[in-house]
Amino acid sequence: MNILIADSGATKTHWELVNTTDKSHTTFYTQGISPFYFNETEISEILKKELLTQNDFSTVEKIFFYGTGCSQPDKIAIVKNALANTLNTENVWVEHDLLAAAKATCGNNKGITCILGTGSNSCLYDGKNIIDNVPSLGFLLGDEGSGAWFGRKILQAYFYRELPAELHWAFENKFPFSKAEILNEVYGVKNPNSYVATFMPFISENNEHPFIKNLLSAGFQEFLTRTVLKYSEHENLPIHFIGSVAFLNKEILVAALHQFNLTAGSILKSPMQGLLQYHLENIQHE
Repeated sequence: MNILIADSGATKTHWELVNTTDKSHTTFYTQGISPFYFNETEISEILKKELLTQNDFSTVEKIFFYGTGCSQPDKIAIVKNALANTLNTENVWVEHDLLAAAKATCGNNKGITCILGTGSNSCLYDGKNIIDNVPSLGFLLGDEGSGAWFGRKILQAYFYRELPAELHWAFENKFPFSKAEILNEVYGVKNPNSYVATFMPFISENNEHPFIKNLLSAGFQEFLTRTVLKYSEHENLPIHFIGSVAFLNKEILVAALHQFNLTAGSILKSPMQGLLQYHLENIQHE
């Protein structure tokens, strides 16, 4: 059987075409697909231009799509209809990317899983389903500890002249843009969270600088306080993380966990390897 697994964030979508018999798989990438930013027609166009031009997917029997923004029935329907119609299959499952993170890190075991990428989210997982979720309020109201949140903080520190001199000049050298150019991008693009998150690599590259280390520590502590500490059994369960923000700054993240007497679990850059293992082990029951 051939199945297609997708993990879609705000920036990109990672696809794996999997042969469940010999367990071989082939990797593809497209732009991020979120029903908050694209309607059904637009998603179909993305699939036609960016996915179907890379390979023949006519043998796919099942599609498992995990994406940001896919938590509400109407949003799920948008993505599901686009996939079913464009890839010509009725066996389409669309779930939130948070469930992908939980399956990838916990498998069939209980745990708390967090996403720290462009955006942030978290959940309590019982080994099969998400049983509690402190809501993610998105770019404008929340996303603590995410690339977009930290990107916003570094921009504020730069323009408010709060960066130490060496960081100020390093930032200016790496991003030689005027205030007007940056603000036009922030307030003029369709998904500003993705744009603001492009400043996150600068933070990760300089995470040994005391100013940056303090910024990261404060952001991680705020994320843990507002989300993880709200879950029952948080003192006893492993706290897993998915996403480049967590992965590239894991030492600072683990230190923040220890400040709250929390146990660090897996810290992965991407959920796909764990998702491949999960679906290959459970495909007969899906």
